[in-house]
This record gives sequence, C-alpha cells and structure tokens, in this order.
Amino acid sequence: MRGFCAVMVAFLATLPADKSVVERAKERNVFVHAKTQQGSGVIVDCNGKTGRVLSNFHLLKTDEPVGVNGNEVSILKVSPKDDLILLRVEC
Repeated sequence: MRGFCAVMVAFLATLPADKSVVERAKERNVFVHAKTQQGSGVIVDCNGKTGRVLSNFHLLKTDEPVGVNGNEVSILKVSPKDDLILLRVEC
C-alpha cells in the first residue's frame, strides 16, 4: 500500500492549483477496457509522448488486450495484493 500512496501523492502534486479538485480529477479520468471487462483509471503522469494510468487489477485480470480510451496499452506493473495495475499509454 505504501507504493500506492507514493503514486497518489506524486499525482496530486502535478495537479494545477487554479482548478477545483473535482475539475482536476475529471481531466485525468479515463476509460480502461479489455474485450469483456471495463472500468476506469486515472492518468498519473504524462510527459507529452507517453504516460501512465493507474487502475484496478481485478478489472483487467485477463489475457485479452487492454486499452485506454480505445487505444491499446502495455502493462508496466501489476500488484494483485493491492488490486492495482499500472499501464503505459501514448499521450
């Protein structure tokens, strides 16, 4: 769980201060999907070319290709015990 907390602290530090928390969160929310499963995720960073999306592992526990907002992604890290998955996306 410490790793998750560190990711969330880093994510919150990247949010611009001139918007409400809800507005900032909406900008980073994405649709995460496989062929037979779907859910949501949050963009934790984006450097202009690639980024990382954090989602729940149980949503994507499958051998099917995983996508974010219709685009195929790669899996960077999985933590089944924390129910988290970190995905690499094109920005």
